[in-house]
Amino acid sequence: MAVAVFDRDRRLRSYNSPFIALWQLPAEWLAELPTLDDWLERLRQERRLPDEADFRAYKARWSDRFGGNSPTSEDIFL
Repeated sequence: MAVAVFDRDRRLRSYNSPFIALWQLPAEWLAELPTLDDWLERLRQERRLPDEADFRAYKARWSDRFGGNSPTSEDIFL
């Protein structure tokens, strides 16, 4: 199972090998701990996300998941 953890600042903090394999991103780039926005932009550039008419709104929906009142949030990204 591919797993990645983003912190409250939306920065990638940890991930596993299946995550690397799933998204086919360079481990060196992931080791730089990109932000969620950087990660989504990279996936978009490499055409690993479905086309979105309003990509800015798509990214905003993902970012909004980090602003809830609960101390933790889990999401499955398919």
